[in-house]
This record gives sequence, structure tokens and C-alpha cells, in this order.
Amino acid sequence: MKLRIIFFIMAICIAFIISCSGVNTKDELNKSSIQYFKPQASTKLIKGEKVNFELWVDKHKWEIYDSEDTVFKDFKNMLGHQGTGLSHVLRHNSGESMAIIQQIPTPADFEILHETLSESLSMGRGRIVSEDIRGVNGRDILYIKWIEDLGNSKIVWLSYYLSNTSGHMRLAGGTTEDLLADYESDLIDLLNGLVDSNMEIQPKINAEEASEKKLSELNSALKKGLTTQEDHDQNNIQLTNLEQ
Repeated sequence: MKLRIIFFIMAICIAFIISCSGVNTKDELNKSSIQYFKPQASTKLIKGEKVNFELWVDKHKWEIYDSEDTVFKDFKNMLGHQGTGLSHVLRHNSGESMAIIQQIPTPADFEILHETLSESLSMGRGRIVSEDIRGVNGRDILYIKWIEDLGNSKIVWLSYYLSNTSGHMRLAGGTTEDLLADYESDLIDLLNGLVDSNMEIQPKINAEEASEKKLSELNSALKKGLTTQEDHDQNNIQLTNLEQ
């Protein structure tokens, strides 16, 4: 168990770098047509402190550690400066999979984040396996899957990047390559609990229902003597013109 955790920390030290500097990649990131949504079993909420996001977690599968917990402090100390923005550490209840959240209060383009990770991996023994931009809970999210070769073990990481006006964050979860088949589904479910709380959600109002409501209000005002027949007729004309 401890040996696997050491592998995770080594992989994080090599590859977990979030930076707002970098060079735009020349290759456009593909956009997936599939829409991803929060799993129903994910009911435990984590809220971002520096970046506006929410993460819904299945509390029956994941233990959550913040800055007050010993597990978090141990990770933070071992990461050193590479742990910039680290806000949460998550551990699968089996102990065989880990995840972290990093937050940076500076917006960053997906292309820059992608290029920064690519350059970081090129200096070590890692490589990107796949990447795309996907719709997650109504928001575009950058997805990157990469593998880190540590010699005695290979760690596979699945990550989501979110960027909005409040900054950018990374949610990344991983396990050893030989256990990926057992934990990939849980890792994907964890990622899909990510919500951009900076996104303004406007209520969807049916135009026909809104028109009927306005007409009812006009008729009520006329009956109560709060408006004249002339004003009522004029308002009706304006309402009709708006519908057309």
C-alpha cells in the first residue's frame, strides 16, 4: 500500500504542474460530441475556495482530505513547490487510487494548459494518451489522459481542466496501469462531478407561457380599474407585436 502511494507522489512531482505561461499548441483540440453529467450517486459537495467550481463526490467511494488533514499535509510537504494551488487530496476507499485538486486564481486557455503539460511530460518519462474538449454539466472542460512511466510502475492519470474568470483548476485522478480497468469507471465518475459554479444559469422561460401571463396581468389590471381601456388596448397591441 505504502509503495503505491510513493509511486503516486513521484508521478505528481514529475507531471503535476499548473502554469499560466507556455506556448500555444498549433494543433487544435478536438471537441467531443458526447455530453457528460454528474452521477446520481455523487452527493458530497466540495466548493472551490480560489476558483469558482463545485465537485460532487460519491462519499461511499472517496475519502476527502483538505488542508487540515494529515494526509493532505504529507502530500503537500512531499510535493514542495509543485504542490502550488493544492486544495484537496482524495483517496479511493480501496487505497489503490488517488486524486487531487489544484486551484490557481488566474484564467488560462485550454491550449496553453495542454501545451504546458506536454512540455512537462516531454522532460520526464510521460506521454499524453488522449485528449479532447468535452461538455461536462453544461460547460466546456479540457480532458487529458496521460501515463507516467516510473520504471517499476506506470501511473495512468485522468484529468479535467476548468477555466473561467475566477481562475483555473485541475482535477486529476490516477491509479497504476495494471489496476486501471478496475478503477477507470470510478475515476470518470469522479471527474464528471465537476461543475462550473461561475456559470450563470438563466431560467428557461417558455415564450408562450410568458405572453399568457402578461395578458392575464393586463386583463386583471383593467378589471380592477388600474388602467383604462385605451391603455389596455395599446398594451395588447404592443404584446402582439413582440410575439410576432
